[in-house]
Amino acid sequence: MPYGGIEFEPPAGCHLLLVGDETAVPAIASILACLDDDAVGRVFLEVPEAGDIEDLVAPSGVELCWLTRGHSDPGTRLV
Repeated sequence: MPYGGIEFEPPAGCHLLLVGDETAVPAIASILACLDDDAVGRVFLEVPEAGDIEDLVAPSGVELCWLTRGHSDPGTRLV
């Protein structure tokens, strides 16, 4: 298959763990939109402020956890 960017295809039956900061939100949103309805797992996204939280679409078995860091150093809430 020709390479078309970053392809992501989780193995069947696995529990997903996706973690990222605000720079990863577009990629993780794309991954979530392409998941099968029976996908399960957790997503942790760290953003600067509550106003940066987006309404992402995910299968019902995938829990979205938004973490606001406020004045903390980037990555602090993800650790």
